[in-house]
Amino acid sequence: MSCSDEQPPAFIGSLGIIRRYVDEIEEWLTIWDDIEEVYKLVQADRDEEETFRDCLHKSLEAELGLNPTKDYIISGLSLAHHQAPVEWPGEETPQWVIVQFFPIQLYGQAARDKVSRLPNVQWLTLSEIAKGCSADGKPFDMKQRLLIERADLIPAYLK
Repeated sequence: MSCSDEQPPAFIGSLGIIRRYVDEIEEWLTIWDDIEEVYKLVQADRDEEETFRDCLHKSLEAELGLNPTKDYIISGLSLAHHQAPVEWPGEETPQWVIVQFFPIQLYGQAARDKVSRLPNVQWLTLSEIAKGCSADGKPFDMKQRLLIERADLIPAYLK
């Protein structure tokens, strides 16, 4: 394949992991996507002039109404980086993906309350994400789940 035949990556960006623990069970914050009818992690497409970490700020404000100076902090280091062609189910040709996963820490009870009051958010356990659906049967985004598996972010005993 010559350079002119190469296709641009299908996704370059970041996924944000906001965690909490309830009775020692880890849960990740997800957002319901009305268009695709799936739960998703906070996802940010990276523009050329942005870092992987910086692109998350826009999505956190737009999707959750969070303020970076008082509601949260994004880790300076990514939890994982995945860069490879991915074969999406139902697609004939693998597509390149470049994604970084960042832990995001909410500041205090005010930020946790702000997020909890949003009607489109749901905390899912790692088992639910690994299975691909919430306890009430609503699906988790298949593409994000595949990327999470590729990055090995869910312990094997939960899969």
